[in-house]
Amino acid sequence: MTTEERLERIENGWIDIQEALKAVIQVQANTSERIDGLAESLKIVIQVQTNANERIDGLAESLKIVIQVQTTTNERISVLVESIGQYVDAADARTRRLEDNLDALIRAITAEHSNGKSKS
Repeated sequence: MTTEERLERIENGWIDIQEALKAVIQVQANTSERIDGLAESLKIVIQVQTNANERIDGLAESLKIVIQVQTTTNERISVLVESIGQYVDAADARTRRLEDNLDALIRAITAEHSNGKSKS
């Protein structure tokens, strides 16, 4: 092989290496663009997750308020039921007294009628 052939072979080798390097650089640029795209997608995913967490926290706070309101309502209902129970007990006592008074009145009227006091 002559010197010229060797030089031509070396030049062709350098050209091949340059073409390969260009391809590697292009692949590296494409990879970098894809990584940037993935980073942007990841930022969006993180933002969506953050928004979802904020909404969940808001719902949790709302649920706490609902539970507090329900607890207060239950306590008020218990007080109301107790008050109604006391009112019913008092009404029963008054009814018993009325019945006792009516029974006593009926006995008194019956006793007067039996004794002949009612005949005038």
